[in-house]
Amino acid sequence: MVKFFLFFFFKFFIEFIIFEATSLCFNERSIYTADILAEIIQQLVEITPIPLLFMRTVLQTLNLYPKLIHFIMNILQQLIKKQVYFII
Repeated sequence: MVKFFLFFFFKFFIEFIIFEATSLCFNERSIYTADILAEIIQQLVEITPIPLLFMRTVLQTLNLYPKLIHFIMNILQQLIKKQVYFII
């Protein structure tokens, strides 16, 4: 039972660290420009399985750079073709 608890605690902790790290990156707009974020998203979409915070990254990118809407729509279409969604 302790191992089970520790597993989920560390999983949550790692997700939290990744969440905070990506937030810090998005605050550096001079470094993470629209072109850089588009390249990052393109690389993330090619990973199997899709990274946990992929959609959060996409939404934050759109929030900062609305002009990337067509690029993001293309990425989402790729995901639909790859059938990465879950049907319950």
